[in-house]
Amino acid sequence: MSKLPFDRAIFWKVFLIVMALVVLTFYLLFKFSAYQLTNADRFGSLLSATIFSYLVHLWLLPPEYDDEEYEDEDEPAASDDNRPDETSPESDKAQDSPTANGE
Repeated sequence: MSKLPFDRAIFWKVFLIVMALVVLTFYLLFKFSAYQLTNADRFGSLLSATIFSYLVHLWLLPPEYDDEEYEDEDEPAASDDNRPDETSPESDKAQDSPTANGE
């Protein structure tokens, strides 16, 4: 499994902004409506703010956080370098063998 990109500094800045917006939203709800806060509001808004902050953080990451940096080192790279091409000496030997020529 590959690592998820994470930049702590960007995440905490975004998280603080999102939490300020959540507090502002609740303030406006209390001031202009008869809304009553429940326990689900507290935990749900904290969980939602964390997830939303991570998603915004991913959007704000600099371009050097690309997929190549997070590839698994255990898996071989997806390339055709392991196969011998027609111009390599290995393929010439295979063509010169008696079984390749039908002899």
